[in-house]
Amino acid sequence: MQISTLIQAVRQIQAGDKRWVPAELLGPSYFGAEDQWQFIASNMSNMCPDCGSIDLDYYWGNELRGLFPYLDVVDLNTIYAHVHPNCRCVLARIGNVQEPDEPQQEPPKELPMQIAQYVPEGQTWKQALQNENLPETEYIDLVDGLYSFGYIVAAVANLLKKRRKNVEENKQDGN
Repeated sequence: MQISTLIQAVRQIQAGDKRWVPAELLGPSYFGAEDQWQFIASNMSNMCPDCGSIDLDYYWGNELRGLFPYLDVVDLNTIYAHVHPNCRCVLARIGNVQEPDEPQQEPPKELPMQIAQYVPEGQTWKQALQNENLPETEYIDLVDGLYSFGYIVAAVANLLKKRRKNVEENKQDGN
Protein backbone atom coordinates (compact mmCIF):
# COMPACT_ATOMS: atom_id res chain seq x y z
CA MET A 1 0.00 0.00 0.00
CA GLN A 2 1.32 3.42 -0.91
CA ILE A 3 1.76 6.26 1.55
CA SER A 4 -0.61 8.43 -0.50
CA THR A 5 -3.38 5.86 0.00
CA LEU A 6 -2.81 5.86 3.75
CA ILE A 7 -2.85 9.66 3.85
CA GLN A 8 -6.11 9.67 1.88
CA ALA A 9 -7.62 7.17 4.34
CA VAL A 10 -6.61 9.31 7.34
CA ARG A 11 -8.09 12.43 5.72
CA GLN A 12 -11.36 10.62 5.02
CA ILE A 13 -11.60 9.47 8.63
CA GLN A 14 -10.78 12.96 9.93
CA ALA A 15 -13.50 14.35 7.67
CA GLY A 16 -16.00 12.06 9.36
CA ASP A 17 -16.29 9.26 6.77
CA LYS A 18 -15.29 6.33 8.94
CA ARG A 19 -16.60 3.76 6.44
CA TRP A 20 -14.15 4.55 3.62
CA VAL A 21 -11.81 1.66 2.79
CA PRO A 22 -9.01 1.81 0.19
CA ALA A 23 -9.98 -0.10 -2.97
CA GLU A 24 -7.04 -2.50 -2.72
CA LEU A 25 -8.27 -3.63 0.70
CA LEU A 26 -11.74 -4.45 -0.59
CA GLY A 27 -12.33 -8.05 -1.51
CA PRO A 28 -14.36 -11.06 -0.53
CA SER A 29 -15.15 -11.36 3.12
CA TYR A 30 -15.76 -14.53 5.08
CA PHE A 31 -17.11 -13.31 8.38
CA GLY A 32 -19.38 -10.42 7.46
CA ALA A 33 -23.06 -10.24 8.35
CA GLU A 34 -23.87 -10.44 4.62
CA ASP A 35 -21.89 -13.65 4.04
CA GLN A 36 -23.98 -16.81 4.20
CA TRP A 37 -22.60 -20.33 4.58
CA GLN A 38 -24.11 -23.83 4.57
CA PHE A 39 -22.74 -26.68 6.70
CA ILE A 40 -22.06 -29.87 4.74
CA ALA A 41 -21.46 -32.93 6.94
CA SER A 42 -19.03 -35.56 5.67
CA ASN A 43 -21.57 -38.39 6.12
CA MET A 44 -18.71 -40.84 6.59
CA SER A 45 -19.30 -43.91 8.72
CA ASN A 46 -17.46 -42.32 11.67
CA MET A 47 -19.33 -38.98 11.47
CA CYS A 48 -20.32 -37.70 14.89
CA PRO A 49 -23.93 -36.95 15.87
CA ASP A 50 -23.12 -33.24 16.34
CA CYS A 51 -22.15 -32.88 12.68
CA GLY A 52 -25.14 -34.92 11.55
CA SER A 53 -27.54 -32.73 13.51
CA ILE A 54 -26.42 -29.52 11.76
CA ASP A 55 -25.99 -30.96 8.25
CA LEU A 56 -27.23 -28.49 5.61
CA ASP A 57 -27.94 -25.76 8.19
CA TYR A 58 -27.28 -22.14 7.21
CA TYR A 59 -25.05 -19.67 9.06
CA TRP A 60 -24.16 -16.01 8.66
CA GLY A 61 -20.49 -15.12 8.37
CA ASN A 62 -20.50 -13.15 11.61
CA GLU A 63 -21.60 -16.30 13.49
CA LEU A 64 -18.84 -18.59 12.23
CA ARG A 65 -15.99 -17.73 14.58
CA GLY A 66 -18.18 -18.27 17.64
CA LEU A 67 -19.75 -21.50 16.42
CA PHE A 68 -16.66 -23.01 14.74
CA PRO A 69 -13.64 -21.66 16.66
CA TYR A 70 -11.18 -23.99 14.92
CA LEU A 71 -12.32 -23.27 11.38
CA ASP A 72 -9.80 -23.21 8.54
CA VAL A 73 -10.40 -21.16 5.37
CA VAL A 74 -9.63 -23.30 2.30
CA ASP A 75 -10.59 -20.95 -0.52
CA LEU A 76 -13.12 -18.22 -1.32
CA ASN A 77 -16.06 -20.62 -1.10
CA THR A 78 -14.99 -23.36 1.31
CA ILE A 79 -14.12 -23.48 5.01
CA TYR A 80 -13.21 -26.59 6.99
CA ALA A 81 -15.45 -26.44 10.07
CA HIS A 82 -13.24 -28.55 12.42
CA VAL A 83 -16.13 -29.19 14.81
CA HIS A 84 -13.95 -31.84 16.48
CA PRO A 85 -10.58 -33.53 15.81
CA ASN A 86 -10.52 -35.35 12.43
CA CYS A 87 -13.70 -33.54 11.31
CA ARG A 88 -14.07 -33.62 7.52
CA CYS A 89 -17.15 -31.42 7.35
CA VAL A 90 -17.12 -28.13 5.47
CA LEU A 91 -18.92 -24.83 5.25
CA ALA A 92 -19.81 -23.86 1.67
CA ARG A 93 -20.47 -20.26 0.73
CA ILE A 94 -24.01 -19.53 -0.41
CA GLY A 95 -23.66 -17.31 -3.44
CA ASN A 96 -20.37 -18.37 -4.98
CA VAL A 97 -17.91 -15.44 -5.00
CA GLN A 98 -16.08 -16.76 -8.07
CA GLU A 99 -19.30 -17.06 -10.07
CA PRO A 100 -21.08 -13.70 -9.63
CA ASP A 101 -23.36 -14.35 -12.60
CA GLU A 102 -24.91 -17.42 -10.95
CA PRO A 103 -28.61 -16.64 -10.42
CA GLN A 104 -29.67 -16.28 -6.81
CA GLN A 105 -33.34 -17.10 -7.08
CA GLU A 106 -35.73 -17.62 -4.20
CA PRO A 107 -36.67 -21.32 -3.99
CA PRO A 108 -40.37 -22.20 -4.19
CA LYS A 109 -42.19 -22.64 -0.87
CA GLU A 110 -43.50 -26.09 -1.89
CA LEU A 111 -41.17 -28.67 -3.36
CA PRO A 112 -41.69 -28.95 -7.11
CA MET A 113 -42.80 -32.40 -8.32
CA GLN A 114 -39.38 -32.95 -9.97
CA ILE A 115 -37.82 -32.88 -6.50
CA ALA A 116 -40.68 -34.19 -4.36
CA GLN A 117 -40.70 -37.54 -6.17
CA TYR A 118 -37.30 -38.35 -4.57
CA VAL A 119 -38.27 -37.31 -1.04
CA PRO A 120 -39.87 -40.15 0.98
CA GLU A 121 -43.23 -39.45 2.61
CA GLY A 122 -42.83 -37.65 5.92
CA GLN A 123 -39.25 -36.50 5.25
CA THR A 124 -37.81 -33.10 4.38
CA TRP A 125 -35.44 -32.68 1.44
CA LYS A 126 -32.59 -32.34 3.96
CA GLN A 127 -33.48 -35.72 5.48
CA ALA A 128 -33.73 -37.28 2.00
CA LEU A 129 -30.15 -36.18 1.28
CA GLN A 130 -29.02 -38.17 4.32
CA ASN A 131 -30.93 -41.28 3.24
CA GLU A 132 -28.27 -43.82 2.25
CA ASN A 133 -30.98 -46.15 0.89
CA LEU A 134 -31.85 -43.70 -1.89
CA PRO A 135 -30.39 -45.18 -5.13
CA GLU A 136 -27.41 -43.32 -6.59
CA THR A 137 -29.20 -42.05 -9.70
CA GLU A 138 -32.15 -40.75 -7.67
CA TYR A 139 -29.76 -39.05 -5.23
CA ILE A 140 -27.98 -37.25 -8.09
CA ASP A 141 -31.33 -36.25 -9.60
CA LEU A 142 -32.45 -34.90 -6.21
CA VAL A 143 -29.26 -32.84 -5.80
CA ASP A 144 -29.48 -31.51 -9.37
CA GLY A 145 -33.15 -30.62 -8.83
CA LEU A 146 -32.42 -28.81 -5.58
CA TYR A 147 -29.74 -26.82 -7.39
CA SER A 148 -31.85 -25.98 -10.43
CA PHE A 149 -34.75 -24.73 -8.27
CA GLY A 150 -32.50 -22.61 -6.03
CA TYR A 151 -32.57 -24.61 -2.78
CA ILE A 152 -28.78 -25.05 -2.92
CA VAL A 153 -25.97 -23.45 -4.95
CA ALA A 154 -23.52 -25.15 -7.29
CA ALA A 155 -20.75 -25.42 -4.67
CA VAL A 156 -23.10 -27.21 -2.26
CA ALA A 157 -24.40 -29.52 -5.02
CA ASN A 158 -20.85 -30.52 -5.94
CA LEU A 159 -19.93 -31.14 -2.29
CA LEU A 160 -23.04 -33.29 -1.77
CA LYS A 161 -22.22 -35.41 -4.84
CA LYS A 162 -18.64 -35.81 -3.65
CA ARG A 163 -19.85 -36.74 -0.17
CA ARG A 164 -22.21 -39.38 -1.59
CA LYS A 165 -19.39 -40.83 -3.70
CA ASN A 166 -17.22 -41.11 -0.57
CA VAL A 167 -20.04 -42.85 1.31
CA GLU A 168 -20.49 -45.35 -1.53
CA GLU A 169 -16.72 -46.02 -1.64
CA ASN A 170 -16.66 -46.55 2.13
CA LYS A 171 -19.52 -49.05 1.83
CA GLN A 172 -17.63 -50.98 -0.84
CA ASP A 173 -14.44 -50.97 1.22
CA GLY A 174 -16.38 -52.27 4.23
CA ASN A 175 -17.83 -55.23 2.30
